[in-house]
Amino acid sequence: MKKLFILPALIISYSQSLTGQDTLFYENFNDWDYLEIDSIFTNFDEDNISDYNGLAGGWFVGNLGNGGSDSTESVALSSSWLANFQPGTRNHLRLPALYLPDTLATFSWRSAPALGNLYLDGYTVVISTDPDFYYYVGASDCDTLMHFAQNLNDDELQFSSGIQHDSFDSLAPINISTTTQYPGKLKTWEVSLAAYAGQSVYISFLHNSDDDNFIAIDDILVKGTYSATGINNLNSNIYNIYPNPTSNVINIDTDNSSDITSIEISNAIGQRIYQINNFKKQIDISEFRSGLYFLSIETLRGKTTKQIIKE
Repeated sequence: MKKLFILPALIISYSQSLTGQDTLFYENFNDWDYLEIDSIFTNFDEDNISDYNGLAGGWFVGNLGNGGSDSTESVALSSSWLANFQPGTRNHLRLPALYLPDTLATFSWRSAPALGNLYLDGYTVVISTDPDFYYYVGASDCDTLMHFAQNLNDDELQFSSGIQHDSFDSLAPINISTTTQYPGKLKTWEVSLAAYAGQSVYISFLHNSDDDNFIAIDDILVKGTYSATGINNLNSNIYNIYPNPTSNVINIDTDNSSDITSIEISNAIGQRIYQINNFKKQIDISEFRSGLYFLSIETLRGKTTKQIIKE
């Protein structure tokens, strides 16, 4: 069984767009050096079988590198070509909790198999409202948002049930044994999350293909209405936070500075990474990783929290 692979240069990023609906989560995999299991995602290699090419178990990050037009795209990758051609790949990539206050939320991403139709990788996208789901891989209370077909029996005409990827680079043929295959191209998928309005959700990519090649995921995006439900009991309009997005500093402009007792900044999964127990007009966040943060202002009269974006 001859398959293509590339040992990737590990890269990831976390950035935002604030046009139209609020961006609740976005990852385009451009800046990170490696996928931090305990940072934004939960990354779990449930099958615990070594990769045939010595690549990382579970999900890792690098260039798509399949020989097609999207080869230089930085993506999250998971391999199904396991040691001794063993089946049973089960690699989980789970997003942190996202609160959806109304029916407007949507979830989109791009994906591509290494090539097809021979050795076409499939995967499943699931969603849960179970708080254990982010940390505990055994949590099974989830719904399937989309399921993608995989190749079967090393036969380019046989596939499992599910959506069959149909976007390939016809200008970059690859000769495999006696057949010609083509590199997968990233294709966009989108689903509505309206059914989960008023709840916190956990979304997961499960790579569950058997002895094919690899799958790539890119541009993970959840859009909806931002809500700081449960943490806002103070009029946030009396505090002007700017610039936002920013790459260096955040300024806090207010006529009520004497009321402020503390300022905190937390990351996307609620870890506090900055705190000061008085008012500070300007906060340097230049050393923060690019991404979504929450700036909380505690006063004598209550608390308000605002979303900030570090570019």
